Amino acid sequence: MSLYINFQQGSLSGGGIQNGVKSFRRRLRINIHNSTVLGIGIVEEEVSYMANIIGCGASKFPLKYLGIPVGCNMSRCSNWNVIIQKFSSKLSAWKARLLSVGGRLSLIRSVLSSLPIYFMSIYLTPVAIRKKLESLRNKFFIGGDICERKMTWVKWDQCLASKKRRWSLNREYIWSQHRPSFQVGLEIFMQLLGSLDSSINGLKAKGIDLVSYCSRKIGNGADSSFWYDTWCDNQSLKVMFPRIYNLETVKDCSVASRLNLQDLTSVLRRHPRGEMESVQFDGLKAAIGNITLSEHRDSWYWSLGGTNGFSVASIRSLVDSHILNAGNEATYWNRSLPIKVNVFLWRLMLNRLPSRVNLDKRNIEVSSLLCPSCLDDLETVNHTFFNCEMAKDLWLLLAKWWDVDIPVCGNILKWYDWLPNVHISPKTRLGLEGVGGTLLWCIWNYRNSLIFSSSLPKKANIWDSIVAQSFLWVLSRNPNCNLSWIGWLKNPTYAMNSM
Repeated sequence: MSLYINFQQGSLSGGGIQNGVKSFRRRLRINIHNSTVLGIGIVEEEVSYMANIIGCGASKFPLKYLGIPVGCNMSRCSNWNVIIQKFSSKLSAWKARLLSVGGRLSLIRSVLSSLPIYFMSIYLTPVAIRKKLESLRNKFFIGGDICERKMTWVKWDQCLASKKRRWSLNREYIWSQHRPSFQVGLEIFMQLLGSLDSSINGLKAKGIDLVSYCSRKIGNGADSSFWYDTWCDNQSLKVMFPRIYNLETVKDCSVASRLNLQDLTSVLRRHPRGEMESVQFDGLKAAIGNITLSEHRDSWYWSLGGTNGFSVASIRSLVDSHILNAGNEATYWNRSLPIKVNVFLWRLMLNRLPSRVNLDKRNIEVSSLLCPSCLDDLETVNHTFFNCEMAKDLWLLLAKWWDVDIPVCGNILKWYDWLPNVHISPKTRLGLEGVGGTLLWCIWNYRNSLIFSSSLPKKANIWDSIVAQSFLWVLSRNPNCNLSWIGWLKNPTYAMNSM
């Protein structure tokens, strides 16, 4: 709790201070030993004098209050070192190389994204600090430690883009979301616009005009400006009828004061003259002719929110669509698969896996460019997962097991294009997509074991791993399903439909 006592200069007396503190202590519980005295516009000697009388310590600017620096210039990057140190301490304790990409993504979402929110809600973060924090999150996501440089396969901006956009991770896994879906949120937002001029203008320079998405919902018309607010159409009446606006005698008038008039010309400097003024005057009367006032107060309407009202998520989606690079298609994200497998499939679609050909393109020396499984062709991602003889055999086994006619797919895009067109139930399609992702994951694990393991893996075990792993993942991520191992082996299509 903070206590502010105002003393006039030169009126400090020991008895007055002690009596004042005693009166407060009788009403409030004040721990004097953990309290400090801070003087504003008072010399240090008088502050120390007050502290000695009260029996507590003396303080001065800059200081920390509730963990926030007070009295220092927060536009300097050096004053943000406490946030950088918090990030560094968390990252050094987690050991990124020992965590899976799914675990790292969950920690970024739950911890790293929340650490700076307290500071950012009070102070505007310098650009250099924002870049530094994003760099730390990016380095942790790719599995590198703080002082370690590691190859980046996907740009961090593409990782942050919305999942609804083309080939990007779900931003819900990256940023914590707060979605206030009530009208008061928009009222507060509109009240803050005056203090956010620099930020609003900065977004407007990038093609994001937040004010244009806010319009007035007319009630009694007393709180809305007739000419300046957007309440009648998608534009203000000042913009729609500039000639009549110039004739207005009281330009800062309310909607109620004008709709209650019998004759609009009574508030104009003169009657409209000429064709242009007459046309605009008739258009103004037609625009406001069907408006009826009510007894309710005027309120704000957020056009992006629809029936849900204002939400921070709608602003974030708007900013993302203008700033982040994205295409037109959504990323496939299967809820029956772990995060690490979904991220693996996402990188496969982007051709950002460390195959031998991709490593060679980045000037990394490899012993051979041939596929380690068949040694017949270059190891590209399409060959490894779809065109290699071992991969073809696994896809045939999958088609036979699920009793579907899976065509020869040369890449993962063709596989995802075929899935919506197959005549099976949505639950079965979701399960087949998950098993297909498990198949690709097991092929990649076999390939890595073949290259890096001291003992050679057996090809015969790959199919058993696909069946067992997919069963465990589907069962663990659908807790309400009655999936049996025998039913999964004999007829997975029936087992998925019975979930």
